[in-house]
Amino acid sequence: MRKTLISSLFMLSIMFSGPYEVGALVEDFSGAECFPENGDEWSLYDYLNENNEGNYQIIWLVLFDANNYTSREETTITEYYYNLYKDQGLVVVGMGANWEGSYTCREWGVVSEISYPIIDDNHLDIRSLFTEGDPPHHVLINYDMRLIYSQSGTVLDPDFLADFQDELTIALDELAMLSTRYNVTIPKNPQLNQCYPNPFNPTTTISYNLSKDAHVSLMIYDLMGKQIKQLVHTRQERGLNRSVGWNGLDSQNKPVSGGIYLYRIQIGDYFDTQKMVLLK
Repeated sequence: MRKTLISSLFMLSIMFSGPYEVGALVEDFSGAECFPENGDEWSLYDYLNENNEGNYQIIWLVLFDANNYTSREETTITEYYYNLYKDQGLVVVGMGANWEGSYTCREWGVVSEISYPIIDDNHLDIRSLFTEGDPPHHVLINYDMRLIYSQSGTVLDPDFLADFQDELTIALDELAMLSTRYNVTIPKNPQLNQCYPNPFNPTTTISYNLSKDAHVSLMIYDLMGKQIKQLVHTRQERGLNRSVGWNGLDSQNKPVSGGIYLYRIQIGDYFDTQKMVLLK
């Protein structure tokens, strides 16, 4: 039976003694959506699989201030990752505050061109559950409502983004294993995704989907068709979010020059090639 929604975040804050630590079970909390709709009730436990048609999901909470320049610049990356991984079970929710004197909630969503919801956290009730510091702050909660990541910093920082993506990849891999076990969310067709970041320096991540167990070959070429490096050459199990990184080194582990490169995948009889730009 679904847990009763907490009707007041104020009552929750009275009972709560401090920010959650990684590994803790996150209790249900709710808030009012202010983008794209205004006033709709939102609840964390709506994403529990028993409340969500049996779907397993990872929740990424983006805690931000509307008057914070870094928070505004981050939206391009958060939207990119949402679109890249939403079919694998990633949910992104913005938790915004400090609307006065800058953007309204709806203006923020429209100007940022995001498609995920924003919850009005102007009284910082939700933020206080995860941090006592300044935004931006990023939170990952797994399918069983355990806190698996909570850090202040910006995904604009390559080192911060790399650490965040490591945790996200682990969580999505676990989700894919659950999906396979319970026959949920298996891709219908193989697919090569756009690498990220692109352009990049010094590393980028290439992800792809497997609709069935298959031999995978992933190669890097220059524009003249010369093979630069083989990244994958093995049989893999079906699933979403298979990924591999490239650090700009050739097969002899020597740095290559900046420019346009091609990455080409073969999954059984499926082929695809995409471009990426290495900045030097």
